[in-house]
Amino acid sequence: MNKSMKIVITVPHSKCNGGGWILFDPHDCDKKSASFARKLNKAFKRESKLNTILILGDVNRIECDLNRKSCHDSKKYEFSKKLDKFLKEDNTNLLLDIHSFPGNHITYELYILVLSGDKKSMNISKSLYVFLKKNGVDIAATEGDKTNHILYLGYEYSIPSVLVEINERLSDTRMRELSNLIKKWVLKSD
Repeated sequence: MNKSMKIVITVPHSKCNGGGWILFDPHDCDKKSASFARKLNKAFKRESKLNTILILGDVNRIECDLNRKSCHDSKKYEFSKKLDKFLKEDNTNLLLDIHSFPGNHITYELYILVLSGDKKSMNISKSLYVFLKKNGVDIAATEGDKTNHILYLGYEYSIPSVLVEINERLSDTRMRELSNLIKKWVLKSD
């Protein structure tokens, strides 16, 4: 790997409006995704060889889901413009797409979503999964598809991509620990 590793961190559902406008959908945003992504970004910035770009969502997911092709292709939002800019550059080594889930019925600390059919991303996701599991993280993995548009963009640009979902019930301390573990994995993978 080159001297400096460029990592793009996306957080498409970070903009909250204080609760869903639909009674049965109180999850209008990924409430802890921005906090976790900032911790991850901060952990990465402590390493001189890791160059990170953090892109936070600029619209609530109910208005326009930035992780869907139709919203991305509209080019109305800065998030999509920035994402396109950084993915088109030849030196992006890794795309981390950060999300969070309420954790009401799921007890995992985090889970990884892998784009079906993308061997490069499947291998890197498996590597992260195994590393975190060996380090005591309660983790699961599942397969995604082209509807997870950010992962699909990574595939189109041949950039290894991983979607990480963090449990919103985790404390700030635990999120910091997980951020540092992911940083160790990135450095180990170098």
